[in-house]
Amino acid sequence: MDLDGALAEPPKNMYRDAWRLARKIIPEILTIVYTTYILSVMDTTTINIKVDRKIKREAQRIAEELGLSLSAVIKGYLRQFTRTKEFKLSLREEVPSDWLKKALKESDEDIKAGRVITFENPSDALQHADQLILTDEKKDHKD
Repeated sequence: MDLDGALAEPPKNMYRDAWRLARKIIPEILTIVYTTYILSVMDTTTINIKVDRKIKREAQRIAEELGLSLSAVIKGYLRQFTRTKEFKLSLREEVPSDWLKKALKESDEDIKAGRVITFENPSDALQHADQLILTDEKKDHKD
């Protein structure tokens, strides 16, 4: 068997096929390694809590939007709780400060008076800001 000839030219799709295989295998390997680490190295325990089904689903949705699992969120909260020894829970909605109320009122007045500019997209807003900067720079050079 001529190994030198066999290895001289790799099969045409070898790298693509190897990459596809790696993409399938790597997540499975990482899951096994992580699970082994959790079960063997970390001293973990399980907490069972009862919570309203809707609250759990909403919390999972928000955690997922943040790229986290609900378990990671709860673990993070427990770490913070043990580190700071603080439990922050509000049963009422936040009340806006006087400053915020005044700013909102002024905004409403500006909108009603037509003293606002709206943009179709972020690049239009940035272009407008650039134009304002150029205008200010020209005024500064004249003075």
